[in-house]
Amino acid sequence: MSRRTLEERIASAARDLGQLEARRLFKDLTRGARAKAKARRLELRRRFELGGAVIAAGCGDWLVPEIVGLLLDGVERIGDSPTQRLGMKQRGEQHRLSKPSGSKRVSSTATPEQ
Repeated sequence: MSRRTLEERIASAARDLGQLEARRLFKDLTRGARAKAKARRLELRRRFELGGAVIAAGCGDWLVPEIVGLLLDGVERIGDSPTQRLGMKQRGEQHRLSKPSGSKRVSSTATPEQ
């Protein structure tokens, strides 16, 4: 039985250490890539939900600047009021629950064009 020399054992330990370090680095990279992909999926889902909300509110045929203007106006009116935001949330949930999917909304506050 041949005994390994000190140099061979050191080389083997260094190789093992390098492999362990490579595995750790690979795990870190894949973990980061998975986290990035999950964040991207969540962002896309959020955008999809926001688009669906715009359509459900009856603004699907509005131009983007009109929708942004509407939102800015709402933000200016409500500000940081938690009570107002709660009211808007309740109104939105009520609208979502009372509305059959696929139907077109007719606004009760709309004024005829002059």
